[in-house]
Amino acid sequence: MSDLLASLSGGLGLAPSGNIGDSLSMFEPIHGSAPKHKGTGRANPMAAILAGAMMLERLGESVAAKAIESAVVDSIASGELPIELGGQAKCPRVGDLVDAALKAGAAKA
Repeated sequence: MSDLLASLSGGLGLAPSGNIGDSLSMFEPIHGSAPKHKGTGRANPMAAILAGAMMLERLGESVAAKAIESAVVDSIASGELPIELGGQAKCPRVGDLVDAALKAGAAKA
């Protein structure tokens, strides 16, 4: 069901997940490791990045979590999209775009 619902929000490459426990939690992209994309550059790292934001939120680092979420949104808004979203940007480039958006957001703050 989670995979089906992820398609409504842009695809598996945008869907983070968290297994939340009382004392331990685990965060990862909803799609797991996507080994079929290994070495192709086609994997979208945004779900992994957003899973990191979920972890930060869980740890009480709400400001950092929101900054990461905003950076992902800003990188999508830039128009240079990952392959999964119809663009040409490969995995390393997508990571660089999110990084640049995060740094630009920090500079504005």
